Amino acid sequence: MRHTLLRFGSGFRPLFSVRRAQAAQMVIEPGGQEGGEDNRHRGADQWLYVVSGSGVATVDGRRVPLRVGRLLVIERGERHTIRNTGRTPLKTLNFYYPPAFDADGDPERTRPPVVSTSHACGRRRSPASLPGGWRPPPARPVLRSGEPAHEEGTGAGTQRQQREQALP
Repeated sequence: MRHTLLRFGSGFRPLFSVRRAQAAQMVIEPGGQEGGEDNRHRGADQWLYVVSGSGVATVDGRRVPLRVGRLLVIERGERHTIRNTGRTPLKTLNFYYPPAFDADGDPERTRPPVVSTSHACGRRRSPASLPGGWRPPPARPVLRSGEPAHEEGTGAGTQRQQREQALP
């Protein structure tokens, strides 16, 4: 079990990672923004929940208003910008699957995410040092239309299989 108290100081701060997910908090001051035209997470989905404030998210050219209670999922590879359009700080709680940032908030690029794992003698080790080592998450299947295929089951009659059979 892991836990922390969210303090929402300033900027972006990863909180911690477990297994294949990561939590982070972000504070954007009025008039500020995070991201830009080339901002995207090539290997992670981002779940953004608005805790306080207001703003706008632009995801692959589509604008989504942000206000308290809004949950936004930015899928891996989608270009996005988060802008504070309000008069108070925009505070968000973010989850990344799999982890997308190192402990300093820098994007993970070539190495596996650092996830601390306890073992019997109390030392902490990264997954790469565990038996079997670190393995990347399985690739998400993509239909020919470019839409991601979501696993709904494993039987012969799943929606995904029916869609794949319908393709020429």
